[in-house]
This record gives sequence, C-alpha cells and structure tokens, in this order.
Amino acid sequence: MNTEPVVIFLHIPKTAGTTLKKWVTATYPSRDTVLVYPVSDGICMTPEQFRAMPQERIKRLKVIVGHVQYGAHRTVLPRRSRYVTMLRDPVERVVSEYYHHRRCNDSHLHTLVNGTSALSLEDYATLDILPLDNVMVRYIAGINAERTPHGHCSESDLDLAKYRLQNDFWLTLITESFSEGMALLENRLDLQGGDSQRCNVNPHRPALHEIDNHAVNAIRDANRLDIALYKFATQVFEECRMSECMGRTCQASGTDV
Repeated sequence: MNTEPVVIFLHIPKTAGTTLKKWVTATYPSRDTVLVYPVSDGICMTPEQFRAMPQERIKRLKVIVGHVQYGAHRTVLPRRSRYVTMLRDPVERVVSEYYHHRRCNDSHLHTLVNGTSALSLEDYATLDILPLDNVMVRYIAGINAERTPHGHCSESDLDLAKYRLQNDFWLTLITESFSEGMALLENRLDLQGGDSQRCNVNPHRPALHEIDNHAVNAIRDANRLDIALYKFATQVFEECRMSECMGRTCQASGTDV
C-alpha cells in the first residue's frame, strides 16, 4: 500500500486546470491517478463512481484530479492528502467560462447561451437559477450548492476559503503566473513533468478590453468574494514562490490533511 499523502488537484473550472490534468496524466502512470468529473467518458469517472471504487484501488492512488470541492479526502481516502489548486482573475474566469459554454456543444449550458434567445454575458453573470457566482470561494470553502444558492455566499465563506488556502492547501497556483507555478509544482514534487503548455484555450473569445463595461461590472458585482480571494491567493503564491526561490520551504504552504 502507498503510504505517501495523496495529491488532490482541485480543478476549478476555467483556471487552466485542463492543462494541469494533461500534465498529471503525462507524468504519472494511469494506475496511480484518478480523474473525477461530472460526466464519465471512459477516462474520467463521476464522484459517485469514485466513492464506489474498491478500497484496494484507492489505497494505491498517488494523484486525484477533478472538479471536486475541498473535503473530498474526508469520506473516501484512508490516508493523508495534499491539496493543490489554481485560481484565476475572476472576471477573466467568468468570461472564459461563458464563451466555453457557447463554443462546446456538449456543455450543459450550451443552449442557454446560443440561439435567438441566448443569454448575454451580463445576463449569464447574474443568472440565479444556478450557483455560478463566487465559484472559487465555493470550491475552496466546500460550499453545498443546494444550501447556498446564487447570491448567498457570505464574508464568512470568504474567510473560510482564505483560512483553507493558508492552512490546508499544500500549494496554491495562479493562472496568470502559469509557467512559474508549474515550475514550483515540479520542484515541490521533485520531478520533471510532461508537456505543460496551455491547452483548452478558446481562440475566438474576445479579450477583456473588448467586453462591454456593463458586463464586466456585472461580473465584478456578482463575484466580489472571488475577487477578494484571488487577491489573497496571489499574495500566498508570491510569498511561496519567493521563499522557495531562496531555497526555503514555503511558510505559506498548508499541512497534510
């Protein structure tokens, strides 16, 4: 049985996590990894399938990657875990998410953002039938979507997310510093990974300066907690990067959970 802590890559949508997933699959043998996503496609498994995995298989795992919230280690894993995640500028993340749904026919929101009655980006940012606001706080704090609908994330949720990044996450990366973050990750894991060139990038999405100001302001208003968390995470990342550049263990890194 593997006794090393399991590394959990908490993949927040549209934060370059797909590139990180590709890096993991190029670096680790498939027997050592599990990809956990909402839809099973023969490569990825659903959370329900993951929870039903035989314990012998789970005990051998080294890496888990997926759209899973903080807390996945509590009910399934029999040993310690190390959380890693990547955060992105919240406005950029929402814009990228919106145009991802427009481009991908298999997206569960594709029909809502296409056609004659398609939601605009501004409408999407304020859509209250789904908890699309403050997604990064929701993932890091482990917020239950049914109990906390759109518009109901609180300052206490933000505080919890900050606490977890500071104390419970082994490494926090930033999309806008992708190359530096991947170098830090490889150094921390003491290995040389596979191709870490950005992928799943939409070449047809407009740049931020081309987006209507009303839409940008709507995104900011709906994601003010994510904006605060991103600012905090950037500070955590820079402190960690500078510490390890000087040969010291990063003091901002959380412990195993």
